[in-house]
Amino acid sequence: GERHLAVPVAIGRVGFIRKLAARESITNEALEHRWRSNKNGYPRQYDRPFAEFEEWWLSTYPNVEFCPSSFRPGLIEQYLRKRADEGTHHDVLRMISTSISMACVEATDGRIQPGTSFTIVSFMRGQR
Repeated sequence: GERHLAVPVAIGRVGFIRKLAARESITNEALEHRWRSNKNGYPRQYDRPFAEFEEWWLSTYPNVEFCPSSFRPGLIEQYLRKRADEGTHHDVLRMISTSISMACVEATDGRIQPGTSFTIVSFMRGQR
């Protein structure tokens, strides 16, 4: 018979955080409370950079789960380097890195923080 492979579907930053936070037993209510308690609410400025990273990930690594434990610093650095090579400004690279890292922090209750890795910190330092 014909086999149908599941095509990865983008879920966006909020969906990503909700889905992965549930694995940590963090409820949607807890996330909503967290975002309401934040002076500026949920940081929507991170949605587009995250969506672009997600699109890149799903096309580059279609067989690797799009989740914090898969986001090895070297793979994020690969994406940031690609964007830098395309002429992306340092400030935008920092926004992209923060968007990815903070989504991981929220989704794993701080357990996974790729933005603090030596690889990412070194790469960003070299982009100034």
